[in-house]
Amino acid sequence: MRVEFRPLETKDLEIVFCWRSHPRIYKWARHQSQPLDWDEHEKWFETLPSLSVYYIMEWSGRRVGLVGLDANDWVSIYVGDESAIGNNVATKGLKWICKKMADRAPLFAEIHVDNTSSKNLFKKVGFNFVSENENWEIYEYSI
Repeated sequence: MRVEFRPLETKDLEIVFCWRSHPRIYKWARHQSQPLDWDEHEKWFETLPSLSVYYIMEWSGRRVGLVGLDANDWVSIYVGDESAIGNNVATKGLKWICKKMADRAPLFAEIHVDNTSSKNLFKKVGFNFVSENENWEIYEYSI
């Protein structure tokens, strides 16, 4: 199945809120340790810096995840729809954002030391380990 990408829109906020409020997602988030607050989530979307770009990943006709780049070139990706896990959605999403944002390289990722699947994903796509800070590893993608 093909993965398609489109910019994050207001109509996507509810599903993204649900994904980001799921323990399977936020347990690996650097700046989140519990479900989101809706007002904070809306404020995040409304105040995104112009250099921040986020895309909904669609697979099999459904919204299944999000991939993006913040204003400082840090990559974020997660598959919120569990039925899409194991179908290369994350790999395709990460490759796509790296290609689309190649002019902004180097790109960076911060991954929890225990998040083996994310570390493997980023390495597979071409990110290289740079350093470790407490429980977080920094990876870099250069062209």
